[in-house]
Amino acid sequence: MNKHQGRMENAIGASEFEKIRHKSKRKRDQDEIVLHPKSPKHGERSFRCIHCKQLVLTNREASGVNNRNHCPYCLTSRHVDLHKPGDRRSTCRSKMVAVGVTLKRTYKKYNGLRQGESMLIHRCAGCGKISINRNAGDDNAQLIFELFKESRQFAPADLKQLAGMNIQPLQTGDFTLVFTRLFGWEAVVEELALLEPQKIPVDAE
Repeated sequence: MNKHQGRMENAIGASEFEKIRHKSKRKRDQDEIVLHPKSPKHGERSFRCIHCKQLVLTNREASGVNNRNHCPYCLTSRHVDLHKPGDRRSTCRSKMVAVGVTLKRTYKKYNGLRQGESMLIHRCAGCGKISINRNAGDDNAQLIFELFKESRQFAPADLKQLAGMNIQPLQTGDFTLVFTRLFGWEAVVEELALLEPQKIPVDAE
């Protein structure tokens, strides 16, 4: 508590000061989750990206996910969940930077361990916590691909930390897998066609 807060508490009483302080904190938290003024449904929620300041809709129809944390324009998230996705109980509230791409690992009764949907790996800039978040339907696919290319060479210490959390980042050998997940097989075929050497016609003698 600073000197100004101490003088305020002495002037208005400790209990009243606490009410004002908590009300101010609630107001700051509410400013981070606002109502989109042009949203098609009344009361549709959105948030302002902590990094690029874009307004992001959180409804499932737009993103395809239930608990949206990251921005589709720059992939930056915010440390708002504590124990599980959607609990919004973290007091950290720091920026979470996308550092890599992985796949969700799911266990099927008859097929064993399988690789599922694409996930973003985020690291908190404040406390260092690592978490994974589902790719949303309106995420910038090209930006995710650029992130994958930049993060293919993790430091050994980072790989060890991720392995301890059962997170396996996608690396160089997963290039085709990532490309097809983001852009589809048609895009792969088009890319291969561009790489084929042009055939030079030979005049018949």
